Amino acid sequence: AAKLIFSKIIGLSWVGSIFCLSSRPELATYLNPAGGLSTKVRFEIWALLIFLISTFTFGCSCRELPSVKESFEKFDAVFIGKVIAIDSTKYDYSSNPVYAYTFEFKEDFKRELSKENSKKFYTTIYTPLNSMFGGCGSNFELNETYLIYGFITDFSIYTNICTRTSDLKFVEQSELEELEKLSKEYLKKNTL
Repeated sequence: AAKLIFSKIIGLSWVGSIFCLSSRPELATYLNPAGGLSTKVRFEIWALLIFLISTFTFGCSCRELPSVKESFEKFDAVFIGKVIAIDSTKYDYSSNPVYAYTFEFKEDFKRELSKENSKKFYTTIYTPLNSMFGGCGSNFELNETYLIYGFITDFSIYTNICTRTSDLKFVEQSELEELEKLSKEYLKKNTL
């Protein structure tokens, strides 16, 4: 809706500028002899329009998602977790706003978690505040459970929309089965 309104405003200002230029004799140098706008003016208007539109339309660009196996090998953290807290008052190293999501682990595919029922494990994931203006941030809902693929940073785990991260409701059973198999192999090789 916002893009439609924006395009209508641009369209109306385009029509208005043509009307103003053609009805004002002092601006005749901007008109060509046939009565339309000169090529230079048309080029300048198009350049301005392209600049204005591009500032609103650039966004996150992701390549095709890697396979489950490639993702498992690429990412430091692969787990199923439930969002138990959301904080939108955090900032990254560059002072960009980020969401901090606290997850309770349900299953970790890259670490052996304690089997004690009373012991719970948590982590915080930071992601850009949203995908507006080129950010690739993932959005998570409170009390929802997700399959997370992420990178471990100095202070947390980072993920974005260019990973296989997804709401668990939308993850195919075959992906979970493949993760279980990869996890068993991985833990067998990496457990002391």
